[in-house]
Amino acid sequence: MLGCVCYGSERIDSLKSEMLTEKVFMRKSAKKDFCLDRPIFIIGAPRTGKSMIGDTLQASGEIFDNGEAMMIWNLGMKRRNSDVRHSHEASLALREKIVSLCAKSVHRYGKKRYLDNLSYNMLRIPFINKLIPEAKIIHVYRNGEKAIPEILFGWTNHNTIRKAVRHRWRKINPKTFPPLLLRFASNYVRTMMGYSRSTWGPITPGMMDFKKSHSLEELVAYQWVSLISVARRDLGKLPDNSWIEVRYEDMISDPENKFEQICKFCEVENPEAVIQHAKKNINPHQLPKHAQNFKFIPKPEKWNLIMEMIKTTQYELGY
Repeated sequence: MLGCVCYGSERIDSLKSEMLTEKVFMRKSAKKDFCLDRPIFIIGAPRTGKSMIGDTLQASGEIFDNGEAMMIWNLGMKRRNSDVRHSHEASLALREKIVSLCAKSVHRYGKKRYLDNLSYNMLRIPFINKLIPEAKIIHVYRNGEKAIPEILFGWTNHNTIRKAVRHRWRKINPKTFPPLLLRFASNYVRTMMGYSRSTWGPITPGMMDFKKSHSLEELVAYQWVSLISVARRDLGKLPDNSWIEVRYEDMISDPENKFEQICKFCEVENPEAVIQHAKKNINPHQLPKHAQNFKFIPKPEKWNLIMEMIKTTQYELGY
């Protein structure tokens, strides 16, 4: 018979189990400590102004900024060659754990909405959309000629143990901490010896193989291009009202209008407070300390290689 789909008894039992699990999740979602109202995810390559957006949106009074919540978003993630997470990984059990952790952090600080700004989530947009379809995603991008020297500094900068612990102690999760500790230990030893880190920032598909035969400057260009390419591809598959792109340079030169647009998209309760905060604190001639990053300036021949690798993406972004 046309249009008829027949399932065996095992598949029917599986479907019943999935429906029951979904009902349990929806029932828990109604509880105060499990409700996550339109969470905001700021994504972008490193050194593009994600923290600036998060800090400014907090002025609304309703938003809790959880920063780079890597230990939450790595839950249930096995060792792999990149930091990509796919929609099929978003099981109901994992959805319950992640939503619960985010919601509890919001309520612990007496806020209403959750926000984080993890670069790794550029590679996890389908995963996030499957977990939390009502999420609001802000993709911020910046001129690669300005961002890449700062990313290179991140790859070569020596991070102290004290600084790393102070930065992430509040977000430590026992289940995801060991692999992150191993990554930190490897990077710590390498930078102590004067080498670049083994990894820094999100690992994109094919990046570690590319690293074997290319310079650090080429690797960073590859990382930057890959992050933006993957994110824009996956964002394009989502409903238009679930994501927005923000150009860093526009945010710096015209913070009032740009944050008015961001507040409207995020459906912020008190947009005027955010806009006033942006006008007061965002100045292209006097940026806050966290926006004044040191740079690693490549040699001219390396710059030529970088510019050749990023020119198509630069054009697509309007640079």
